[in-house]
Amino acid sequence: MTIEDRFIHSNQYLFSLMYDNELSKALQEKRIPLRESLSKDQKNIHFEIEGINDTLIEHFSKRKFQIQDYQTNQGFSDTWDGAHAAGLASRRPKPPEDLVTLEKDWHKAIDNLGGFVINKSTHNKDASRLLKINDILKKSIDHLQEKSYAFSKSDLMIEVYKQGIMLGVTVSEFENIFEHHLQSTLIQVGFRQLNNEIYFTTPKNLARAKYIDSLLLGHKIENYSTLDQNDANTKIDILSNNLKLTQGWELSKGQKEAINLMLSSSNKYIAVEGIAGSGKTTMLEQAKLLYEAQGVNVIGMAFTGKAAEAMESEAAISSQTIHKYLNHLSPTTTHNSWDFSSVKKAETPEVWVVDESSMLTDHLLSNILKASEKRNAKVVFLGDPNQLLPIGTGNAFARMTRKNNEQVPTVRMREINRQEEGSNLRKTVEALSGKFENIEKQSPLSYIDDSIKEIPQRQYRLNSVIHEYCNYTVEQQDKSAILVARNNDRNELNSEIHNRLVEKGTLKNECLLTSVNQYGIESSNPYAIGEKVIFTKNDYKLKDTNGETVGIKNGQLGKIININGPKITVQTNTNQNVMFDTREYKHFDYGYAMTTFKAQGITVDNALIVHDSTQKNSNTRNKIYVDVSRAKKSVKIFTDDKEALVKQAKRFQQKITSSTFTPSIAKGKERKIIHVSKEKSKEI
Repeated sequence: MTIEDRFIHSNQYLFSLMYDNELSKALQEKRIPLRESLSKDQKNIHFEIEGINDTLIEHFSKRKFQIQDYQTNQGFSDTWDGAHAAGLASRRPKPPEDLVTLEKDWHKAIDNLGGFVINKSTHNKDASRLLKINDILKKSIDHLQEKSYAFSKSDLMIEVYKQGIMLGVTVSEFENIFEHHLQSTLIQVGFRQLNNEIYFTTPKNLARAKYIDSLLLGHKIENYSTLDQNDANTKIDILSNNLKLTQGWELSKGQKEAINLMLSSSNKYIAVEGIAGSGKTTMLEQAKLLYEAQGVNVIGMAFTGKAAEAMESEAAISSQTIHKYLNHLSPTTTHNSWDFSSVKKAETPEVWVVDESSMLTDHLLSNILKASEKRNAKVVFLGDPNQLLPIGTGNAFARMTRKNNEQVPTVRMREINRQEEGSNLRKTVEALSGKFENIEKQSPLSYIDDSIKEIPQRQYRLNSVIHEYCNYTVEQQDKSAILVARNNDRNELNSEIHNRLVEKGTLKNECLLTSVNQYGIESSNPYAIGEKVIFTKNDYKLKDTNGETVGIKNGQLGKIININGPKITVQTNTNQNVMFDTREYKHFDYGYAMTTFKAQGITVDNALIVHDSTQKNSNTRNKIYVDVSRAKKSVKIFTDDKEALVKQAKRFQQKITSSTFTPSIAKGKERKIIHVSKEKSKEI
């Protein structure tokens, strides 16, 4: 009489793909030919019937266009979630229809639009069909193992059905081939009560996790300290006192402890976990001075070019991206498959400082460890596990620094230096960080409630952000950033801000220049002198106006100071004037608004944050923490739904790692592993 629909609702995407595959198979069995059709973002495959043209399809897709119009007019976001919400909001009861009349109208419309002819195919049973499905399943496993340490059967089904839609993979076909892989290429690792599913990993992921643990938890063979603790403390105190005398500030407790660990720990691998704005880069500058005094070569590397540039300009540590440094050690690299067999031990002691370690995947970490073993280099992992997480398998930094069960010696820097002491902004950063036990049990955003503006309609919301930014002085604009979750919001804001600043006369001598967008597509856009730009690809060969090679890094910001045809000069945020020909280097864009991913590592006076509650997968506490902590002085959040924002600011994003399925002691309680037999697996 009733049905519990939570299971259906939570798996609606899987069931829709399952339906599409069954439909595809049924059509092909009736010898109706299909053609491949790609989604708007070119990522997902669908199918259409061969012989029915796009004009006919669009004419009979009235509901689709109704939803799109409703999205635009009512301010819903341009996402799947936005379309789903707009579809529900715009749904009206259907009037009774005379089906005979309706069918006549359809035929008339088809005839008026030129009709269609379907030439049925010769129906031959495909003898290699199961081999093709098996190949799709193998590729799906490969794809999933690079995204997550472990995945469920439902995750695998979604991937197979997405890739196999032109074949029309049935449930029974999937089940048979899945059973085969269950005996050979999949390893059952545990059961999650979160979604009542068994999870699987692969031999590759398991071996990589074991390799990482073997090094991080291995016995010390060599002493990697350069000073004993007392000597280190003495030198650090002298350094801090000199800073107070000459510059009016001194090292914080956390900064001193971090430098001491770096200099005196005998462990080869150590970690510094620093809250946003705790002065990690400032600490590194002082640590480098003490390291060099001991004859140690300090090498910096970071996940993004922007963070590497910050280490170079603010901490005076020669730095580059992790990928570039590993490529340097392994010149024959192809597709991140590094070979360090010919790497030799460093002639002088080396310390590698790896910034943004929270974004390290297991793949990247394992290669850093392999290379450091060959170079015999000490490695300092620097990061914050509650900021943005890796896009890929594992959560290496969180695993190695987890409290009460550390894999490596860890210092935790808790004093915030970026925001003014006692300010509501600083209290907000502390609350969002989740690292202070005495914080009141309320919304992390309650301290800046007056700075949150609820504007339900998207266009009005974006216009408010544009108005706010364009009313800043040029000096304020230079020290401000607009932060968004999605590129479509970023593109719209950047384009409109450019137009407004041209109207105001802030930007002059507008000129069309060719650049490459985030999808790798070339386009011509107007740029002007005074334009704020961001570089989107590393290029270490670009030269300054004196002909000296300076290079630029992905994520680096600057301002156009001269345009001469296709050639432009950009003054970077490190006060270097870089000249380049836009016909040769095209990887730049407007720099007013940027995604949170690009913004991690920057510091500004003012942050204007765009929050769209329907972008659910993007709106985690990690993201909001990064957004708010970028600002030194002020934050304004523009949201469609204040209540949803508050809820989303309470939820940290979690990644599945090898630790998810291993025994641990947490808050005095033992977490048990559920071992499930094959028979029980089927039952579940």
